[in-house]
Amino acid sequence: MKIITWNCNGIRARFPLIKTLLKNEKPDLLFLQETKIEDKIFPQKTFHELGYKHLLFRGEKSYNGVACISKLPFEKFGHKNWVKKKDCRHLFVKIKNIEIHNFYI
Repeated sequence: MKIITWNCNGIRARFPLIKTLLKNEKPDLLFLQETKIEDKIFPQKTFHELGYKHLLFRGEKSYNGVACISKLPFEKFGHKNWVKKKDCRHLFVKIKNIEIHNFYI
């Protein structure tokens, strides 16, 4: 399983680089941190077109945000808020019996 993780510091600003990375490196999973995008405008369609059909993301406007872009289906997934408010800094997926956590700290 090929996994890449990247603090992209804004998915919209780095999207051309993210697409190039996916096309050239062909990871099974891409974990992004600091996506800085609300869930309602996350670019799901483009990831699907690139062959990444399994997505999990948690975002908010201008701050924080984590995402998992995957070719492989999730057996289990979720997140935890580390403070009382929604903080969009963690998610986890379980794939092929391996649980992987994505943190933005």
